[in-house]
Amino acid sequence: MYCEICRHAQLEYFISYDLIYDNIYPHRGSKSSIAASGNDFFYDILINIIEEKKLDLFSLLNHKYNLDMINLALKDLQSRIVTRALIKMILKESMNLLHS
Repeated sequence: MYCEICRHAQLEYFISYDLIYDNIYPHRGSKSSIAASGNDFFYDILINIIEEKKLDLFSLLNHKYNLDMINLALKDLQSRIVTRALIKMILKESMNLLHS
């Protein structure tokens, strides 16, 4: 399977882990305890970088769109005019419903 918009690819069919690996093989992708602890370690580092303001996430964006411009944002992403976009959403109607 392949997404033309984001270029993400994923296998449509795969072989069961149990057929490929037996219980002595320690690495099983995201299912292994090693991968889970590695992901937790990486997550903790990222949170620290963000909290310490060592990385400005907004500097990674190269264009901002209002919600009413979402179709243009998708078109620009598809045509690679922009590579990282932010859709600003302010849902005043939803907020009014919550407070009524």
